[in-house]
Amino acid sequence: LLQEGIATLLQVEVGDPIILGVKLPEYLHSASPQMASSNAFFLLLSSVAGIIKDGESGGKLSEEETQGALVEAGPFFASLGDQGDPRLITDLVKQDLERANPHDFAQKVLFNLPPPRIQAYLSNDYNQVKARVLDFATRLVARLGFQSVETKIMLLDELSTLRFLAMFLGLIVSLIVVCLSSLLCLLIYTLLLVSVEQRGFSLGVLRMLGASRKSIIRLILMQTLVTSIPAFFVGIIAAHFLNAFVLSTIADLIRIKLDFSLKPSAIFYAACMGLLVPILAAILPIRKALSSTLNDALDVTRNKVNAVEVSIQRSTGQRTPPALVALGALVAGFGTLIYYFFPRALLDGDLNLLLFIFLGLLLSMI
Repeated sequence: LLQEGIATLLQVEVGDPIILGVKLPEYLHSASPQMASSNAFFLLLSSVAGIIKDGESGGKLSEEETQGALVEAGPFFASLGDQGDPRLITDLVKQDLERANPHDFAQKVLFNLPPPRIQAYLSNDYNQVKARVLDFATRLVARLGFQSVETKIMLLDELSTLRFLAMFLGLIVSLIVVCLSSLLCLLIYTLLLVSVEQRGFSLGVLRMLGASRKSIIRLILMQTLVTSIPAFFVGIIAAHFLNAFVLSTIADLIRIKLDFSLKPSAIFYAACMGLLVPILAAILPIRKALSSTLNDALDVTRNKVNAVEVSIQRSTGQRTPPALVALGALVAGFGTLIYYFFPRALLDGDLNLLLFIFLGLLLSMI
């Protein structure tokens, strides 16, 4: 097998004869102690069985290996016996080479993860990928013998140089999601608040005709979901085609088959943003619609803007507001989580969790 660049340079194709210059490896002394020298250089006549195109090796071959020719061990031993220098490859050496198993002299063995291998690396958390790969490698090396082999996980070493990039990209995406969620909530809140102000008279008429508070709440929620549900499905369809386009481009670059479908977790997050956020944004407009009296709702000649009245009272004998208690409990819980997860992130060396903690603190100060 020849690399495409070398085949182009030599102007050979599949099936053409080729002369290979081979320097005998040192391990052949183990196959045949009768061999006089292990530094001999041979010229072997062979033929091109295939050409490896650029990128088809999938990263399995190093740069040095793609600069030469790949030869199967069995035919290589047979060619040494047939075409080797008679002064070095004597009859005794030929007999030793015929009895020897070429696979017993392998200097390097490549192992792959069980299929589908790509699933073990499809995570933006380097520690999770590392745990999956090391679990397989540890069980494999335990069977071979820890003292008998030297293990190198080349792909994991390459990913370790990119872990900070993936971490910061995840942090930026999380920040964008939080900002878009806040913007979406503010936009829907503003639209519903304006709608409630404009439809105050019609809501008052409905209440006068016997509509209950639950009916008013369902009416406002339906108004919210009428726009959010179609937008959710349109967004899912657009995300599917955009995801397929981006992943197909990446798959063409790295020459790996990827699944173009949306993950269930992505659909779940989209449902939370497209359906749950509008419902949360409708809470204050619903309270606004239900807080107004029937007389104020039906009086179209009166200004709906109420004056702000501030009263100062002593706290003696007053009941603690439930909203203040809930806010205090929320802040106390947030602080407890920070005091638990921050030392844990430092002890585990989890920089991803540490950055998310700083992001949470930053957003809490806004």
